[in-house]
Amino acid sequence: MKGLSVTRTEIKIKKRPMMKKSLIFIALLGLSMLALPQRVAAEKIVWPYVCFSPLFICEDGHLTGGYGHEILKKVWEGMPEDDHTLVMMPIKRILAFAQKKEHQLFYGLYKTPKRESFLYFSLPCRISVPPFLVIRKQTLSRTGLKKSVFLEQILKDRSKTFLRFNAISFGTRIDKILDRFEGVPNVIVEYNTTEMIDKSLRLLLNNRVDYFLSLDGTVETASRMGVIDQLAFLHIQEKNRYEVGYITAPKTPWGKKKIEQVNRILSREIPKPYFFNLFTPLVADDLIPELKAQFNEVILAPAQGHIALSKDIND
Repeated sequence: MKGLSVTRTEIKIKKRPMMKKSLIFIALLGLSMLALPQRVAAEKIVWPYVCFSPLFICEDGHLTGGYGHEILKKVWEGMPEDDHTLVMMPIKRILAFAQKKEHQLFYGLYKTPKRESFLYFSLPCRISVPPFLVIRKQTLSRTGLKKSVFLEQILKDRSKTFLRFNAISFGTRIDKILDRFEGVPNVIVEYNTTEMIDKSLRLLLNNRVDYFLSLDGTVETASRMGVIDQLAFLHIQEKNRYEVGYITAPKTPWGKKKIEQVNRILSREIPKPYFFNLFTPLVADDLIPELKAQFNEVILAPAQGHIALSKDIND
């Protein structure tokens, strides 16, 4: 019996070093797993869009192109860690979601004091041309109008018809002028805004109206229809300022972080030639030099300033 007891004791003593080694191995394995980089789940960001050519071009409600879409793709390339999701929705809903502090970024929004109260704005990255008076070149040659006109004087000429779409705003100053001529026989008001750019061009070319105010997609649509060479685009004295749009985020720590990230991408992309070329369909060929000058002032200069500031901070 004593021999058996000794034997068992000896066996136990022999096993203890192996158990210690096993425990040490398990502990080291656990530490090594903690040291491995953990895969972080992609963060979902909703990017709303509105179907408005040439900003966002849609077919059957689905986004298929437009300069806004091209810029978004460049931004996404610089944010590969996020899950980017496109969702079509009206501006009113986009703003409502932003006020609820949803994880949402939107390209192309104009800045207003009210919007600045709940949104962060990126560097300027969209240029929108002021409305032009669109007229047939044949009519222009007979009227003797200059390249720059006063809209109010145009509307006072009762011998010429002007087309207005009721639901479209051109800014407070232009809208007030149009409202003063409401009910005047030579001002035709169209209430159906379906395919309004196509409709206005057809009415103009068929001599049903003599003038209308352009939208951002007028030149692109006229080019697609093959009629751009028949048209002239005259400056409106009451509004000749080019507007800029931005990428926006909710005014939260998350939104601030995302706009800082977006600005780094935009400051890298805006100076590249392709960025300006995205906006050339907005104007007729003879207005491209003017568009370039405006782009350099309101979009390129802020981007270059951001680059210089970043270098100073890093230095």
